[in-house]
Amino acid sequence: MPGHYHAYQWSGQASSLDRADGARRPPLPPTPPDEFRNSPLPPYRMCDWLLKPPTYIKASGDLETVLGWLGEQWRQLSPSFAYPDQEQRLGGADERLQYAREALTHCGSMAWGHWLKGERYSHTAVVGCPDRHAPNYRCPAGR
Repeated sequence: MPGHYHAYQWSGQASSLDRADGARRPPLPPTPPDEFRNSPLPPYRMCDWLLKPPTYIKASGDLETVLGWLGEQWRQLSPSFAYPDQEQRLGGADERLQYAREALTHCGSMAWGHWLKGERYSHTAVVGCPDRHAPNYRCPAGR
């Protein structure tokens, strides 16, 4: 289990995700150029959130802290879901938070994606730090 977690959230026009490959993929080795580093768009790999500046972190802390933050994000976003019936079939807030708890405990990271009204998309992610998929990435918060 990670020592702590960082939470991230992006919402915007879904079409902007398709037109921004360079803004979503860091080069190798992980020394991100300004296009990636300064972009608020979610990276393709969750661990790459850790390469972004700490200003993109929406919440940090232990498991309970980030689960509380996730619950609040769900409550804020749910009125804007484009397909509320489909979201409900996947489970309500309690079921989603239970899944998040299990994923963070066993995998270290997790993400939710939601289609929103107005052809918008929301990406919500929590990344364990240090990340098991990128153990050499430094903590963006300097921990």
